[in-house]
Amino acid sequence: MSLLNYNLIGKAVDFYISKGYEYINVDWMVDPKYSYATCNTEGAQFRTHNRSGYLKHLVGSAEQGFIQSVAESKIQFDKKYVSVTPCFRRGDIGPVNCEWFMKVELSVASKDNTVWFEEMLEDAWQCLVHLGVSQESMKVWNDDNGQKDIVHEYIDGYLELGSYGYRTISGLTKENCLIHYATGLAIPRVQLILP
Repeated sequence: MSLLNYNLIGKAVDFYISKGYEYINVDWMVDPKYSYATCNTEGAQFRTHNRSGYLKHLVGSAEQGFIQSVAESKIQFDKKYVSVTPCFRRGDIGPVNCEWFMKVELSVASKDNTVWFEEMLEDAWQCLVHLGVSQESMKVWNDDNGQKDIVHEYIDGYLELGSYGYRTISGLTKENCLIHYATGLAIPRVQLILP
């Protein structure tokens, strides 16, 4: 893994705050049920224990900590949030995919709005351009799961810079709701395509 440019994280967070997002800290260790809400592949999680000895999972993205915050009634509905966490992932590891990386995550919880993620995708696009990513080399793809991805030309193909969508959360929170997720910035991945 290359050295992480934490200045990019600070610049991205400042950009999103200027767009009306509220910065929040979310937990980096979550109850397993919140981890499985976004990644139910057994063995993909990094298991750990908190100081009381209870089983926890290190977050695969800040979205998992955000869902736990919604369940703990710490989040207002239909309000834009930005947070920063490491992401711990197992699976397809290689030159581009790492077992951990840093991510700026954009999140909104809503009872019925299905378009928040579209606005967050546009904000992420603008942020990437603000940070120096070539707009001419980016495009939006619709993937097979119903979410959208921002991709950038890279070597002989495309490099995913972020994913954008929403999922229904039932039974994990006091009220069923939609969780909108958006990658605000992932490093070192973005560093691979910056000049």
